[in-house]
Amino acid sequence: DSPMWAGHPARELVAERLRAAYSAAALRAAERVCVQTRTMGRRVSAVFGVTPERIRVVPNGLSSFLAGEAPIPEEPLPGNRVPAGEGGPRRILVVTTTMPAKNLAILPRVARALAELGARGVELVVTLSPEDGAREMGLTHPAADGKVVPGPVPVRCVGGVPHERLGDFYRSGAAVLVPSWVESFTAVYPEAWHFGLPVVTSELDFARDLC
Repeated sequence: DSPMWAGHPARELVAERLRAAYSAAALRAAERVCVQTRTMGRRVSAVFGVTPERIRVVPNGLSSFLAGEAPIPEEPLPGNRVPAGEGGPRRILVVTTTMPAKNLAILPRVARALAELGARGVELVVTLSPEDGAREMGLTHPAADGKVVPGPVPVRCVGGVPHERLGDFYRSGAAVLVPSWVESFTAVYPEAWHFGLPVVTSELDFARDLC
């Protein structure tokens, strides 16, 4: 029933329902259920019938690698060669993967809205390949130079960023966008804060709990 599944093939929806049924049976039989946030604890209790006293919150956090300030690599990331503040566009980072819950179809709308507001010298930079990015955003045209959405505020896909280069990637940004419909825990929040970046995110329960 979630909007994140709208338009997905019936086969995927049936498979998701089977996974949910299996999860419910496994969770109800468990002596303890560990979750990463209070939000997920409430959902496990409400959706799967696990009593609150059997639920334990084990919070996630910043990885020890990033806590030590990832070094700037000798070679810059492909397509991301101008450090922030050195004449390049301000980057709104979207650190993500390919999942319906990530709500990436909204990114072209965000870019158009920023352009209509008069924003210039800004781009959305997404950690997906141009092919994956176009598919997740519901676009069919090929991308040129990683720009899946051209225009005054483009959406550019730079591919996956290795963990050891995440520090450099965050330091190249001006803000981070997390438009997800659903999260259990996303490491993107503490990673962004660690590098001093503001986060624009969904007005939903998981975001209120974590932020």
